[in-house]
Amino acid sequence: NEKGCSPESSNEYIKKFIASPLCQEFLDNKAYTNWKRHRKLKKELTEAGSALSQVQKQLKTVKGKPDAEGEDVVFFDLCSGKGLLSILLSKEFPKSLVYMIDTDEKMNLEHLSECPNVTMQYLDVYKEFERLKLTAREHTEKGKCIVVVGIHLCGELALKAIHLWRDVLETSGGRASIILSPCCLPRRARQDVFGFFVRNQSKQMGIASYQMWCSHLYFEMKRSEKRVSMVQDDSCCSDKNTFLTASCLEGPTGWLQTHASASIQPSRRTMNKWIVTR
Repeated sequence: NEKGCSPESSNEYIKKFIASPLCQEFLDNKAYTNWKRHRKLKKELTEAGSALSQVQKQLKTVKGKPDAEGEDVVFFDLCSGKGLLSILLSKEFPKSLVYMIDTDEKMNLEHLSECPNVTMQYLDVYKEFERLKLTAREHTEKGKCIVVVGIHLCGELALKAIHLWRDVLETSGGRASIILSPCCLPRRARQDVFGFFVRNQSKQMGIASYQMWCSHLYFEMKRSEKRVSMVQDDSCCSDKNTFLTASCLEGPTGWLQTHASASIQPSRRTMNKWIVTR
C-alpha cells in the first residue's frame, strides 16, 4: 500500500480500474510492461482516475454536449509524462483525439501502440505556447470541443493551462472545458511573475500556501465569467488533490449561459480554512 493511498479494496478509482478491461490489458499486453513495473502505479491511477471523473462531469454540461464516445472531442493533456491519464481518456472516449504534450523524448511510450487515438507532441509549453494555441485553433475551426487537462502542473504552467483554455473559449464560441490540478507554487519571487506574493501572503495569514495558490488560480479563471468549480477529491492519493474545473454551459433554450457562478467544495480531509469567499 503506497503512502497516502487507501487500501485497494476501498479506493474507488483502484476498484474501477481493477473491474475495467484495461486492467486485463495491463496484465496481458507486453506494451504495458513498463507501466506494470511503475513503483507508484496505484498513486498515479488514483490521480488519473480522479481527473477522468472530473472530465466526465464537465462533458455532461459543456455547450453542444458531445456523445458518449467523444467523437468530436479533442483533449490536450499538458505535461502528460508517460500519459496514464491519456490512456484512460483514450479508452473511455475511443472516438476522441488525445494530445499528449511533454518535452521528454526519452520516455518509453510503447503503450501508445495500443491507443491509436493518442498523438504525442514533444512541445515546451513555455517556449512554444503559440504553436500549442494554433494546434487547438485548428480543431476549433472544425467545430470540435476542446478539453484542456493539466494534472499537477507546477508553478506558472497552471496559468499557461488557463490561458490556453481562455484562448479556446474565444475561438470556439465557448465550446471548451478545463480540468486543472495545480501543484507547486511559482519559483520566481518577482513582481512580474503571476502569484509571486502567494507564499509570503499565506504565511502572514496562516493559510497553507497550496490552498492560497489554488484560490488565486480560481479567481483568475473567474475573470472569464464562466462557471468555475473548486473541489477536493479524498480518493486522489496526493496532498495536491484540488481540482479547478470550468465549462461554458448551455441552457434548455440553447442560449449560452455566461453568468458567473461558484461551487467550492472542501473535502472531508483535515485542512486549514479555505480563503475563497463568494
